[in-house]
Amino acid sequence: MKKIVISLFMVILVLSLAACSSGGKESSDKKEDNKATSSSKEKVLDYYMDLVSKISDKNTDFSAYTQAQTADPKPSEKELSELAKKASTSAQDVSNMLKEEKVPDLGKSTKKFEKALNDLSEAYGKEAEALKADQPDTKEADKALEKASKEIKTILEDNKLAGSDILTDTM
Repeated sequence: MKKIVISLFMVILVLSLAACSSGGKESSDKKEDNKATSSSKEKVLDYYMDLVSKISDKNTDFSAYTQAQTADPKPSEKELSELAKKASTSAQDVSNMLKEEKVPDLGKSTKKFEKALNDLSEAYGKEAEALKADQPDTKEADKALEKASKEIKTILEDNKLAGSDILTDTM
């Protein structure tokens, strides 16, 4: 009788250890997945913040013009014209910078960021061209900027980050 009870306890012990061992392995795998996801998330956030900083450095005159459009009281036509010329140069500088920007390895987000930056670069180029006119009409360029900004917002959200607006963040 003692041999049967001991054998039964041994079987239960072996099964318990096997269950604990496989459960621990799954936990370990999940921790590794969470770690990889967290690392990717941090890379995307770091890259986004770096990008915001780079654009902000070159975007000052464009931002000033954009803000002047809604200022109360609105600047004179001459002042707006001067601001538009500076804004055109500023927008072109941002466009050129974005063309040369190399997106680091961001996992699944790398290609999406490359496309979004290309679209953003083209949009800033359109802004630069539109602002050269005597009576600047930036409606189409503004739509292109909004589209590119939404692409970036989606990338951030896909990485479980707050969907930020790069246009607001760089103004």
